[in-house]
Amino acid sequence: MSCQPRVVDQELTERFAATGAVVLEGPKTCGKTVTARHHAASEVLLDADRNARRMVGVDPGEVLRGKTPRLIDEWQTEPDIWNHVRRAVDDRGAPGQFILTGSAVPADDITRHTGAGRLTRLRMRPFSLFETHHSSGEISLRRLLDGTPQRSEPSELPVSELVELLCRGGCWPAHLGYPLARALRMNRDYLNEIRRVDISRVSGRQRDPVKVGRLLRSLARNVATPASLSTLITDVRGGGRIMKWETASEYLEALEQLMIVEDLPA
Repeated sequence: MSCQPRVVDQELTERFAATGAVVLEGPKTCGKTVTARHHAASEVLLDADRNARRMVGVDPGEVLRGKTPRLIDEWQTEPDIWNHVRRAVDDRGAPGQFILTGSAVPADDITRHTGAGRLTRLRMRPFSLFETHHSSGEISLRRLLDGTPQRSEPSELPVSELVELLCRGGCWPAHLGYPLARALRMNRDYLNEIRRVDISRVSGRQRDPVKVGRLLRSLARNVATPASLSTLITDVRGGGRIMKWETASEYLEALEQLMIVEDLPA
């Protein structure tokens, strides 16, 4: 797959110049591996390479050995690699050594030993409308906050196309060039995998996929609102299934680990 330029590319380059390792995080299929490969000189794919996963417990130095920057893809499948990367960065004393990509956030106790200047985190998301050339990017949020007057030509994007972009739910790399019906089908399959498999995997216990699905629908209805957890629970109960406050909280925490849900500050 060719690497289409992303907004995050420049920030990733800047991080490499200042720190030993960059942790590139984001939901599944948002383009992390393709983007990381564009910057990496060697790689190891822990989710696909069983021998590499075994090697983490036997000789982790072998997994880290390779031209730098070295990509360690889906590192969270072998969380022990975190401390080995941290030590390698200390020992080498040079920036731009590793890129760690992950589509799930491990428990905090795994990554709490970071150390200033060793590793830095960078969140990646699906394509923005600017990256897909549906937006001109003429209006800058930074300049707006600076009080700089800004002007742009009227948008030529028809309402029908804007609605279609909204229905796609963001621009996933795998959806580029696909008709709307296929993209929507892929979105449904994506969420089905989340509620049936992934949320139980990151939780370490079985979760009810029906309740997870109802919670996801409620989140979608309440996106970009200050909806409380109680509001979400009431919404889920409207489907006839009662969800306890503790259960809803645990489900939300798991969805945040998978980076499906992201709370924004006020």
